[in-house]
Amino acid sequence: EISPRDWSSDVCSSICHSRGGLVVSWALKLAPLPVDQVVFVGTPLMGTSLAAPNRLRDALDLLANVADVVSQLARGTALAFPPAMPLALGAAGLAKVLGRVLNLGAALPVADAVVGLVPGLMSQSRVDNNLELAQLFPLPTQARLSGIGVTFKPDEVNQPLWKFWNRFTHIGDQLKYAGADLIFRQPNDLVVDTASMNQLGPGVLIPAIDWRDLGERAQTHHCSYFRDADALAFLDERLR
Repeated sequence: EISPRDWSSDVCSSICHSRGGLVVSWALKLAPLPVDQVVFVGTPLMGTSLAAPNRLRDALDLLANVADVVSQLARGTALAFPPAMPLALGAAGLAKVLGRVLNLGAALPVADAVVGLVPGLMSQSRVDNNLELAQLFPLPTQARLSGIGVTFKPDEVNQPLWKFWNRFTHIGDQLKYAGADLIFRQPNDLVVDTASMNQLGPGVLIPAIDWRDLGERAQTHHCSYFRDADALAFLDERLR
């Protein structure tokens, strides 16, 4: 979104969330815009692992290995505790089938097809050979470039395993966190790698004075930046 800072002036400020930041960046690249500053909010400036087929294949492969382990454990339980044999063998069979499906998904170019079928997603892949992002930077603009990023991490995942009740509260957020961790393997806001939000090209960071890292937060993720008090304070400061 590009909005005038002063309605009597042609100079504007731009607040861009997620892929919108790439849209505005390409606009700055291709044509001079009357923008004196841009604030990127959770923008995949150097792509996102969520759109990287190799990361998706790795996640499928890991899940397949987990399913195989579950299958072996269930079979062991059936042998060690005969009364539980019907249930254990049923669980082992399901885990084995799931493992084979996941192995097939990891071996075939399913991830590539899924990423390629979603319009605009391939251009956001966090891979070394992303030609679109390689051509985007550096941006030929005098506008001040700022950014906001966060790392989503539920409080419960920091609790020790013996605190059973704490580890099994807000299970939905913990499942989201675990699923994202399978793909990203690094700090993220559930959609974008946190490190990607702070790069204006390979090895070029947004200046520290213009970058607001919200750190690890349990309530703020990719879809809730504009409900975070610190993020709103930073935006208010920039727009004054």
